[in-house]
Amino acid sequence: HLGCPNECTFCNQRSISGKTKMPTEDEVKNKIDNLKVRNKEKLVLVMNYIFSHPYFDSTDLRNFLNVTKPTVLNIISIFCKLNIISPVAEKQRYVTYRFNEYTTLLEEGTEI
Repeated sequence: HLGCPNECTFCNQRSISGKTKMPTEDEVKNKIDNLKVRNKEKLVLVMNYIFSHPYFDSTDLRNFLNVTKPTVLNIISIFCKLNIISPVAEKQRYVTYRFNEYTTLLEEGTEI
C-alpha cells in the first residue's frame, strides 16, 4: 500500500507467525499426531495434498479423498483450528482455502 514499508502485519506475515521458512511435512505431521481424532490417516493424506495444492476448495479435497461432504468439512475445520490452512475470503459458499505459511512465503517473492 502507499507509504507502507512492507513491514506491517498485513504485508509481512512473518511478524505474526515468526516464521521465515516453510514448515516441513514432519512439523505438520507432528501437529496431526498430537490430535485425539479418528482417521489420522486421512489427515496425513490431506497434509500431503496441501503441500502440492496450496490453494484448494472443499470439492477438490472431497474428490481427492473420496469422502462425504460432512467428513471433508470436519477435516478442513481441524486444519483451520491448527492454523495450517485458512479461508482466502470470508464467504459462505465456494470457499477457497490456502496453506498459510506456504503461500505467505510464495507471495513474499512476488511483491512489486
